[in-house]
Amino acid sequence: MRRMLGATLACSLAACAQGAQNPLDFGDERDAAVDASGDASLDAHADAAPHDAGSDAHEAATSADAGADAPVDASADAKLDAPADAAADASTDAAADATTDAATDAHGDAPIDALVEAGDAGCTPTSCGAQRACTSAGCVDGRLVFVTSSSSAGNLGGVAGADARCATLASAAGLAGSFGAWIATSASVPSGRLSHASVPYFLVDGTRVADDWADLTDGSIQAPIARDESGFSVSTFEVWTDCDSSGTYGGCGCSDFTSSSSSASFADVGVTSSASYGWSSTYAQYCDRTNVHLYCFEN
Repeated sequence: MRRMLGATLACSLAACAQGAQNPLDFGDERDAAVDASGDASLDAHADAAPHDAGSDAHEAATSADAGADAPVDASADAKLDAPADAAADASTDAAADATTDAATDAHGDAPIDALVEAGDAGCTPTSCGAQRACTSAGCVDGRLVFVTSSSSAGNLGGVAGADARCATLASAAGLAGSFGAWIATSASVPSGRLSHASVPYFLVDGTRVADDWADLTDGSIQAPIARDESGFSVSTFEVWTDCDSSGTYGGCGCSDFTSSSSSASFADVGVTSSASYGWSSTYAQYCDRTNVHLYCFEN
């Protein structure tokens, strides 16, 4: 009897192990069902029309706002951009003008800014006549002075040849009056040959060089003589003089300016970049040097 009950109990336990599930397993299935139901319910709720309508309405409103803001933003941007663009254009124009002015200045400002200003005063360098200068104040009493645009070696043909060069260039530029060269020889010096003006000396562009003869010959001048007969600015030129800034004799250079031989006596030269005594006498130069200019003064 005991043996039968033990067999029956063993069989029952085996059957339970094979055919019955753990109570916890039923719980898992129930949870799975709940989860599936819950997710379906939540998904359905999430997809429900009220939510979609609200979301779609919000998107539509946002889209409408974007459309409404677009013209406003465009108008605002245009207003903001206009001053910025104007400033940028002004800056660009200024840079372009500066470049143009620099290119013009590099060429010598022909016929130069000062001449334009003088023209506004109703005159030009050629309209004032002899012994007059065109300045920003109009035509005034004065004497013109310039450095020659052409150059040569030491054989100038003496004083007469040098004076003739000044006269020819002045006439070609339309300048009235009589002009003489600032050179000295053993027979003639500027202080004895050129008139001693009691009025100012001017460059062709109206720049004042000296108040009168005394100021011209006192060792320095108010501005370098660095404009030619047409008013063009020049670089640093050497200028035949063979005299100091007082206009007195300095030697018999280049055989009184009749020789271009390298063996002839040196002649003093001035430089156009100087406003001190060096404008007339800086150093001695060989007579065969060909790129030396002349100073010409109106009598």
